[in-house]
Amino acid sequence: MVTLKLIVFATVTFVILVRTDSKPQLTHEEKVAKFLKNYNEEMSRLNYERNVAKFDYNTNMTKYNEKLASDMDLLFSKRNSKLRTKAGQFDLNKIMDQSNKRQLELLLVSATAKDPLVTKRLNKVQAQMKKIYSEAHVPYSPKYIKTIKTDKDVLRVNQVAQIFATSTDANELLYCWKEWRNSIGPKITPLFTEMVSLLNQGARDNGFPNEAEFRKFAYEVDDLEEVVLKFWSELKPMYEELHGYIRHRLTETYPDLIDESKGIPAHLLGNLWTTNWAALANRVKPFPDESGIQVTPKLVEKNYNVSEIIRIAEKFFVSLGWPKLSESFWKRSVFTQPENIQMICQPAAYDMGAKFDDIPDIRMTMCGTVNEYYFNTVHHELGHVYYFMFYADLPFDFRQGANPGFHEAIGDALMLSAKTPLYLKSIGLIDQANNSTASNLNFLMTSALRTIAFLPYGALMDIWRWEIFKGNIKPEDYNRKWWELRLKYQGILPPAEGEDMDLDGAAKFHIAWDIPYIRYFFSTIFQFSFYAQACKDAGYEGPLHLCSLENSKEAGQKLRKMLELGKSKKWPEILKQYTGSSEISAEPLIQYFKPLLEWLKKERKRKNYTIGWDEKLPVWSNAIMIKMNFLLPFLLVILIMIVL
Repeated sequence: MVTLKLIVFATVTFVILVRTDSKPQLTHEEKVAKFLKNYNEEMSRLNYERNVAKFDYNTNMTKYNEKLASDMDLLFSKRNSKLRTKAGQFDLNKIMDQSNKRQLELLLVSATAKDPLVTKRLNKVQAQMKKIYSEAHVPYSPKYIKTIKTDKDVLRVNQVAQIFATSTDANELLYCWKEWRNSIGPKITPLFTEMVSLLNQGARDNGFPNEAEFRKFAYEVDDLEEVVLKFWSELKPMYEELHGYIRHRLTETYPDLIDESKGIPAHLLGNLWTTNWAALANRVKPFPDESGIQVTPKLVEKNYNVSEIIRIAEKFFVSLGWPKLSESFWKRSVFTQPENIQMICQPAAYDMGAKFDDIPDIRMTMCGTVNEYYFNTVHHELGHVYYFMFYADLPFDFRQGANPGFHEAIGDALMLSAKTPLYLKSIGLIDQANNSTASNLNFLMTSALRTIAFLPYGALMDIWRWEIFKGNIKPEDYNRKWWELRLKYQGILPPAEGEDMDLDGAAKFHIAWDIPYIRYFFSTIFQFSFYAQACKDAGYEGPLHLCSLENSKEAGQKLRKMLELGKSKKWPEILKQYTGSSEISAEPLIQYFKPLLEWLKKERKRKNYTIGWDEKLPVWSNAIMIKMNFLLPFLLVILIMIVL
């Protein structure tokens, strides 16, 4: 009996010990949650270190900072790739928690090459491309350059852009146009070609046929190109009316250079890249005797500096019920270019990806000056800043825009409000808010030159890149196809014949830096949808272009709720939550410019000018003719010898 009791006691004790010592088995759901917790902590830390290195390089482009940024990119990429492989062990169909499931879905999407040497080479190639662009210049020549006087040997991007915005000297513009592209295109072409190959390899390693399909996947739409072309077909009639009017008006300044049946030479439209035509506003406004809105003189008169312009923009966002910018933002951002420091001047906002004392580390950089362009740009960049701020508490892969176009659209939507006469009067940048028909049409023309004029460029850049990634455009055709698309969509012509290998497209920051661009096309459409909804939430009734959102807490609160979602849901669902519809529409944009469109149609009938253009690119390169002219004497000699 005692023996039996001892056996039972020993057995029970053993069972208890086994149960105590062994760890409980986690369910599949619990394993996913544990993995994501560790993943978010590690990637947030690495991402912060990577972003600090990137920020340091972009604000001080030394060799040391370049290497550090490249090394951190590689380290982040390697670790992210390993964790992605681990994430692949989970069965998405067994995950009930929808947030965890979406995090894994986003994590598993990648185009990082499996071979780390490919990634290392890609980083190096892209760094070299960025450096070429950052060092781009126009040789200073008093013979051609009349707008700017300097004792420097070269002009940098801001100076060249200033010439395009102010000069009407066709020879000066042509010289700058050619020299800017010559300082970038020939150098960057072999690197761009190699980059395409490396990016495609990474995409194929991850199940995509090419890099184009990977980039389009971010929009979570099956037929992205069809969507782009659909919107363009809706907006093209408005663009053609604007294009025809501008072309006709430019004949007044350049009668020998403009053919009203053809495209417009690219160097005559007031912009180094011909992305928009805003600089032409004072020359082409419908009512030239009507005094327009001039923000720059007031900014100068009030003796504002760049930081004070940002303070003005901050007050607008605070009036929506949003928080003030943090002290760390003011301390760590770079608003003007330090003397003798080479930095990236393109305005940018940075989500560093970490919090200190529960405050997100968010920064901004630009080589700002006191003018209307930077006044508007600051409102745009703060849109990014507040978006970063509002989704800062989300898991790592949710801390991004609902789609790439959302991020760009937020600041631009609020910038529409910042341009209204009512708002500008409230902050003392105009003396009186004039709402006459003439004033409104001048205002809409200025807006259209920046917005409507941009739309085809916003579409064609990535249409061109997608075709390159898909192998449909070969390196020897890069430049010719670039100009074929620019003529087809924009109705502009290269002002000088060029070589196919010059890669004129790389004269634009976003190609040299390999930044996808279709986001800006979509953001232009989104911004008017967001703006129209915000105006509705603010209780505004009236012409959309006159709606000021200043002090509208209701509009700010609803918009903030959308921004707080980041990418936690698919964007149509987020859009529906905000606007009531999951479909994007160009209708708010069309309504915004409707008064101007009606005026343009009447003006065309009154002046009897045409719209549209010949889409056939002129003889592309004189290189063949040059070679023929060189060889012609030798060919004649050979022919004579044969005859004799």
